[in-house]
Amino acid sequence: MRNINIFLLSGILGLAVFGAGMYPAPGFADVLVIPDVVTSTDRAELPQNGLSMAQVQQQHGEALVEHATVGEPPITRWDYADFSVFFEYDRVITAVQKPASAAKENKQ
Repeated sequence: MRNINIFLLSGILGLAVFGAGMYPAPGFADVLVIPDVVTSTDRAELPQNGLSMAQVQQQHGEALVEHATVGEPPITRWDYADFSVFFEYDRVITAVQKPASAAKENKQ
């Protein structure tokens, strides 16, 4: 009986010691630093999703750069001084503000 108890105890201790190595220690994490992030939450100035290219051009004028269409479905990017607009076919799918440093360079 004593041999069985020792066997069970050694098996449990072995599992506890070696099994613990399979799980990462809590409290450790990577830190991601993103420089020059614009923290403005004012999206009122950005084109809304679903607008057509003509509506964006009417509201915001000519883009500084109109990138060539790529991929399928076709995705197009227009760059303005403070933001970029992404289109799928001819409709806005998202608009994003540029980082503060890039926006400053475009205004000069």
